[in-house]
Amino acid sequence: MKILFLHGWQSLPGGVKPSYLARHGHQVLTPALDDHDFTAAVATAQAVFEWARCGESPAHAVGPAGLNSQRLAR
Repeated sequence: MKILFLHGWQSLPGGVKPSYLARHGHQVLTPALDDHDFTAAVATAQAVFEWARCGESPAHAVGPAGLNSQRLAR
């Protein structure tokens, strides 16, 4: 499964949760989101999500960054 993991504020993209998912066979995309510019963080997440959707399997967005996930869903 292709997963876009949006890390939380001031978290690292390669943390425990995305590493766990990758170890269990998932393709995990963990873009570095800007901690100081919310608009830039959402733009990065949207760009990676759109890129990830253009493959054979759909991408699923998950992570503790709830606000980013909600904005991405719009």
